[in-house]
Amino acid sequence: MRELRDSSIKRSPSMIGPLRDYISDLPLLLPIQKQVSLDEDNLNAMHSSLGVSIDKPKISFDDNIWDFNLYFVSYNKSRIRLRFEGFPEVIRNSVKLYSAHRLISGVQLETVEGELCRLTTFFSIMKGCYPSKDPYSVTNREINHVFDQWTSCKQRAKPLFSLYHLYTFIAVKEERKLRIDFKELNRQVKDARVKDRQAVGYRKTPNIPEEYARKIQRAALDVLRNNDAEYNMRMAAGYILLSMWTGLRTSELASIKRDALYSEKVNQGASEAYFIYYSCSKKSKTNNHEYYQTTFCPELAVEAFKTLVTLKKSNKFTNQSEYLFCFQTHSGGMLETPICPATATFRVDTFFTKYLLEDAVKDWEGISKRNAYNYKDFRKKGKDKMVMQISVPTITQYRVHLCSYFYSHGVDLPFIEINMGHMSCDMAAYYYRKEDETHKKELKTAETFLRNIIGNDYEPLGVNGKAIKKDMKSILARTNYDVYKNIEDMVAVIGERYIIRAKLVGVCVKLAPTTCATDDVSDKMLCAYGYCKNILHFFYMLDVSYASFKALIQSYEANVRGNHINAAQHELKRIHNQIKMRLEPELEQLEKEMKLKGVEFIMSEHPQLDEIIKNLDSIKEEIKQWKKRKE
Repeated sequence: MRELRDSSIKRSPSMIGPLRDYISDLPLLLPIQKQVSLDEDNLNAMHSSLGVSIDKPKISFDDNIWDFNLYFVSYNKSRIRLRFEGFPEVIRNSVKLYSAHRLISGVQLETVEGELCRLTTFFSIMKGCYPSKDPYSVTNREINHVFDQWTSCKQRAKPLFSLYHLYTFIAVKEERKLRIDFKELNRQVKDARVKDRQAVGYRKTPNIPEEYARKIQRAALDVLRNNDAEYNMRMAAGYILLSMWTGLRTSELASIKRDALYSEKVNQGASEAYFIYYSCSKKSKTNNHEYYQTTFCPELAVEAFKTLVTLKKSNKFTNQSEYLFCFQTHSGGMLETPICPATATFRVDTFFTKYLLEDAVKDWEGISKRNAYNYKDFRKKGKDKMVMQISVPTITQYRVHLCSYFYSHGVDLPFIEINMGHMSCDMAAYYYRKEDETHKKELKTAETFLRNIIGNDYEPLGVNGKAIKKDMKSILARTNYDVYKNIEDMVAVIGERYIIRAKLVGVCVKLAPTTCATDDVSDKMLCAYGYCKNILHFFYMLDVSYASFKALIQSYEANVRGNHINAAQHELKRIHNQIKMRLEPELEQLEKEMKLKGVEFIMSEHPQLDEIIKNLDSIKEEIKQWKKRKE
């Protein structure tokens, strides 16, 4: 079934293929000898294939709106509609050329659209501050003044970066002499990034409070199952349920077709599982195509899907549409499909104001409020509609909630990665939120670990020690944190990517929330003996390693005295492993650190090593003798 579907679906065009296939009369950058990006050969070389031919009318370069929705099968998104009408006319063509250059360089459409929005706002504020100012003669002082007036701009890094990119393009490609100090502007971009990161604390999308999630689900189910409820409200209820239980993004929900649900026999035919086939709009850096993907469909999502199909069949306005989500207009008829994000948001807000108003007006942790109209006032004309603030989860929060639900109920990460359309394990870690936050109890362990690898520059011993240290230093290099002053902030930053836990045999460091490799029993054994690849250790743990070594010797000798040969051989093998994996690396690192920092420093920093250091030669000789003992 899946193979048939894969072979029958036509691949949509590249997000940006050769730009001349989309935009007519595209000018070359001047002077011609300087330009690289926009000649025909380079355009065609950027993308080897479009997948389908472009048979739609081309966008004109002179158009003030470049709407790329025309060229995609399942798109109706404002984020791939580039708007230039808000720019001063004198600089508008430069902005268009800059946008074309960004697209050909491989930047995604949605990223360019975001840059244009920020730039439009900047030039709008600049016009208010300096009505007669030529955008080509702007200075750093005036840029700073505009940002001071831009009160809604909570984070400066992105708009400053977009501005830096635009004016650099104008200066280099168009060879215009500008009055901007680019070194200073670049420094401001870097400073803004640090401040923005510190301000938000690398805060990821918060989960939906479980109480609120249950209320939303209950209300959506009640409306979906109510045959007397309004058509648009039942459609919105189905949209909410599919968001909650598939984790699909807005554009992916809009792309779902009414025949996209199918089932397969699993567990050797003993049971049936349902899947949804959809168009995935999330691009990785190595895949610039719209592609098709299958995701698992839980029971409530199956019910919602089937109910919506039946609902559409009974509606004279929407029964002919191939798309699952179709909304009616107030005057009759069907809204454009596939639905655009604004339409979906409006309908969901309507649902919340009609069926969840009492809860929606409350403050819920992690849920931002937005303006909405009371359902009863929707049909009022003029400015007398009652505006209210309601708490509505975002689509991303539904993804977070589903990932957290899956993981907390024992679903393996590979399943989550595949069925949530993630590009990497890191993204699964991004969406997962550990509800009980037990890692906070390990704050001291994490602080000690970071102080040692960053402050003292110790090398973690273990399979992944060097790679983890390099990665952590790379993450922290983008900040100006001081390991001795901002250790809690550093732990918060690292904690978004790594879970750090104290173990008797060392420190467990793994990607959040990477599961252990095998079954529970094996994992516990590997962890207890310190053989797990996630266990890292340092020379200052020698006291524990040596005590474990001595305990193994006692066990071995006891088995020899009792003539338990097999047990004794097993203990001897563990002694050899302890020497190879723990004692020798830690002793080598200890001697290295004593040479670098001095014996007094090591003993003052790690007083537990006092006896180890005093008896170092005898311990090394003892280890040497036990290595010679044959199994």
